[in-house]
Amino acid sequence: MNDTAAQVNDKANEVDVKIKEFFDKANDILSWVPDAFSHLIDPVKKGLHDISQKMQEFWNDVKRFLITERGEPDALKGAGDQWMSQVGDPVHDTAGDIALPKLRTYLEWEGKASEAYKALVPAQAEGLKGIKGLAEQLRTSLTNLGNAIESFWTAVLIALGAFVVAIVAAIVEACGIVTLPAAIPTLLGAVGAAIGLIATAVSSTMSMVDTINAEQTAINQKIRDLGDEWTRSNADLSDATTNDGDASNWQVD
Repeated sequence: MNDTAAQVNDKANEVDVKIKEFFDKANDILSWVPDAFSHLIDPVKKGLHDISQKMQEFWNDVKRFLITERGEPDALKGAGDQWMSQVGDPVHDTAGDIALPKLRTYLEWEGKASEAYKALVPAQAEGLKGIKGLAEQLRTSLTNLGNAIESFWTAVLIALGAFVVAIVAAIVEACGIVTLPAAIPTLLGAVGAAIGLIATAVSSTMSMVDTINAEQTAINQKIRDLGDEWTRSNADLSDATTNDGDASNWQVD
């Protein structure tokens, strides 16, 4: 699990502990009220029920991301680095190795066949450089996606941290039957704020994901545009005979 996501998990556990502490305290306070006056605390009971319902909504949101849709930003960034180390960098080195000045054929082979061959090399090198460029784009895209996930978890962590503070404040506020009713709207507002902050984080992250999906689609098309064949001449460069009626007909200098 990513470090930030692990912190979110710990903070979510803290929320769970504190909210149970609040309900335990509230129920303990309500137990002091004689049955004859139970109708006076009905609004408080309703408020506690509303908090319970809101907390269910809160946990549905948080646990969905913690358990099933957590994401692995480190793995995404690692995959991007692999695209460069295992694809981009090697093909870039190969593109340099086949540059015309480094080929013996460029220095030692002369004639029309040589010129035809030399005309192919730049296109082959450019094709390899194009692969490196796509590998760089993939690394950038995957890194951006990883960063977006980390930003999401950071936003959730901040929301949960603020929520814990609000719960503690509500616990302090609920020190007796007189102050308990005031603690309920405090906590209801805090739950709503936490849900709202998480919803905003989700919306922002999904917007980034949509952008990255578009990038990935464009990169995929560029990969297809590279083709699946090595650039080659239409002529038979291995046939260096003189006019013999075939398609090559290279001339002896």
